[in-house]
Amino acid sequence: MYNKLDVYAHRGASSTATENTMAAFEEARLLGATGVELDVHFSSDNVPVVFHDESLQRMTGVRKVITEVTIKELMKLKQGNRFTRRILGNRITLFQEVAQWAEQYAIPLNVELKPTMVGNEQAILDFLHTLDLPKGSHISSFDEVLLATVRRERPDIAVALLATKATDWEALKDKNVQFVHAHKRHYKPEKVQQVEKAGLTMRLYGIEGTEDFLAKPHEAIAGYITDYPEQVLAAIKKVKR
Repeated sequence: MYNKLDVYAHRGASSTATENTMAAFEEARLLGATGVELDVHFSSDNVPVVFHDESLQRMTGVRKVITEVTIKELMKLKQGNRFTRRILGNRITLFQEVAQWAEQYAIPLNVELKPTMVGNEQAILDFLHTLDLPKGSHISSFDEVLLATVRRERPDIAVALLATKATDWEALKDKNVQFVHAHKRHYKPEKVQQVEKAGLTMRLYGIEGTEDFLAKPHEAIAGYITDYPEQVLAAIKKVKR
């Protein structure tokens, strides 16, 4: 942790590099991020790939759903700005590539499992049973079924519940998770109190580095998830906790 607060680069350093690519992850490392957040889907042939959207269109221009495309087809696609990606675009990243990179540099990963995985039981089991993450890593998801599977199959890996408007904050103690990840708009005394009451800690995302609470948040805050790791690190540099 950085002064006891961790700073995870959201999809890598996604404000300066193409999100969820090796370029973004390496940029995050060079900027000093204490970890990286990334998103995982399965291809149609059940290879874990690092990509945020269910649709390929925003990042590649292809009007297909990622779970309906083979890994061979995915590896031919280029990501990035629609005006430059054909020439300068990055290919879609294999999860295994990121895991190996993170192990090399001892960079903790926040691995978000996407809801498209629900129902693909054997692929999830295969993924979890072979998963090897750097120290300090964890798995997060909006889907409690996926988190329950992680807890059952890999109790050695910490899990984080991604909060939504529908989250019952008073029932957090029953969720059997170690962390809550929530948008900064949920940083309210009554919600933080429920996190603390449940014996959990909380990471906030949507952080830009200009928030007035960054330097001295509530003790239940474990860290931040941000597109701007350099700015957030600078904002908390002098924190004394």
